[in-house]
Amino acid sequence: MIKSKSGFWLAIPTPSAPKRGVGGKRINPSNFPEHRFGPLRFVYRRGRPSLLVVDGVRINKSGRVERRAKGGAFTKTGRMKQGMATSVMFIMVPQVRLKKRLDVRREIKRWERRLPGLIDRHMRMG
Repeated sequence: MIKSKSGFWLAIPTPSAPKRGVGGKRINPSNFPEHRFGPLRFVYRRGRPSLLVVDGVRINKSGRVERRAKGGAFTKTGRMKQGMATSVMFIMVPQVRLKKRLDVRREIKRWERRLPGLIDRHMRMG
């Protein structure tokens, strides 16, 4: 089980989030390039993972987020301008459980049979 360092949320980047943040490091909410995309907004969803979203960004044909709208993303009436969207950048979860990647017992049994022959072969060579 993996939990966050601070005990609140783990931020999992979505495919629409940039790969690198400010300073060239792997993206996370603390180094998110807000100067380019705008501020992150927390969206709480009861009983489901919460989200960190960016409002008023342009999404290109491949589905990647390009940049924040110049002159604001909203019209005078409060509607979002054409071609603008709210994009999910991070999915926030309290903890995650990963599948076991190494079956230790199976590997022990596998090497238990092979090891005597390998030792014998090595001793004859040396």
